[in-house]
Amino acid sequence: MRFVAVVAAFLLAAASAIGAEIGPNHLEGYKAEVNEPKRATASIARASHFLETVSLKWTRQNKCGTCHTNLAHIMAEPFLVERDAATEKEIRDSLFEFLASYNPNTAEVPPDKQRANNNILWNRLIIAATFAMSDGEAGVPQDPRTLARFDQIWAMQSPDGSFKYPKKALPFLEDDPHYVMSMLAISASYLPEEHLRKPEAAAGLKKLHHYLAVTPARDQHGELVLLRASLTAPGLMNAEKKKDLIARTLKLQRPDGGWAVASLGNWPREDGGVNDKNGPSDGYGTGFVLYTLCKSGVPVDSREIQNGVAWLKANQRESGRWFTKSLWADNMHNYVSTIGTAYAVMALQQCA
Repeated sequence: MRFVAVVAAFLLAAASAIGAEIGPNHLEGYKAEVNEPKRATASIARASHFLETVSLKWTRQNKCGTCHTNLAHIMAEPFLVERDAATEKEIRDSLFEFLASYNPNTAEVPPDKQRANNNILWNRLIIAATFAMSDGEAGVPQDPRTLARFDQIWAMQSPDGSFKYPKKALPFLEDDPHYVMSMLAISASYLPEEHLRKPEAAAGLKKLHHYLAVTPARDQHGELVLLRASLTAPGLMNAEKKKDLIARTLKLQRPDGGWAVASLGNWPREDGGVNDKNGPSDGYGTGFVLYTLCKSGVPVDSREIQNGVAWLKANQRESGRWFTKSLWADNMHNYVSTIGTAYAVMALQQCA
């Protein structure tokens, strides 16, 4: 039976109503637990099936795009195995329909069908950026719908190169505009030359690069995203700063070979707790750091990289995910664990 048929059967059995309340453990049967058993052997295929399943379920249940679930899956798509084209198409089409509902162009979407204007940019930025990164990394032509959204993105840019961004709560997409601007710069590097030659795009990218060059990242996590952006825009980070950042990041490696995301920044918790910077290694910290370092040219056969890869191979859970303790609240481990799983797969493939 095709994987998508299995997914569809599961979704029908779960009978999750569209528009139902979205709880912290948002997908029935997929709650991230710290004590979930580990697999004896790591499997990218198992992780791929996990990401496809939760992404499709989230898309059907909530009809929106989130960095922690379906966008994480899209970002990792070029690195997945045993992919299902029908599943990917349904998720992609649904997200573009979601974006259209935020379109301020009344000729395309009537006013009574548009969503709140304060969310237009937030959704357009990160969804279009994720599609651009995914298709670019896969080496396939950019979706025309992505390019159309970028035309709108440049038109909504502020004079200083930034974008008005509603202050929200959850790391990282919601609470760190600099992170989002860096992701946008990464995605722009994958856009075709004919798009970037447009006066609006050329001016917009120049302003964006200037903003990132003069505006410090909030934390080391943000610096590492900026490091990726600097691979195609060297003016964002000079060689000395890159060398220093890589050295500081390698020093955060745990004795077991992994990294903990809490060590990369300061994130206040909604539940009143404190994120332990010296806590155990986790999926997001290890996957995100390894992928970034290998993408940035750190030799994959170095001791630090191979120790990190060994940690990932030893710590995948039976569901296919890698666990990460939430930076926000202990009843929300799903969010960062799923995007951490995407980065773990990307790291295993990039650092192979």
